[in-house]
Amino acid sequence: MFELRRQVTDAVGPVPAIVALNKCDRLTDWAIGPDDLFRLEQADLPAFQTSAKTGERVEDAFHWLAHETTRIRA
Repeated sequence: MFELRRQVTDAVGPVPAIVALNKCDRLTDWAIGPDDLFRLEQADLPAFQTSAKTGERVEDAFHWLAHETTRIRA
């Protein structure tokens, strides 16, 4: 994921990006932990804990991305 971000930045410059961590309704099954979330934060990659099943925070993630995208284009 970090390599992909680097490649995109190298190709087109800095653009907004997020990580949607799906299945927040099943946190006990996650393989990602607090250290991983900290690494995302340090890499300036906001992480949204989402659930495709319930729709939880999915709209928030899209709104954040849309807001940041329009902000850099202005």
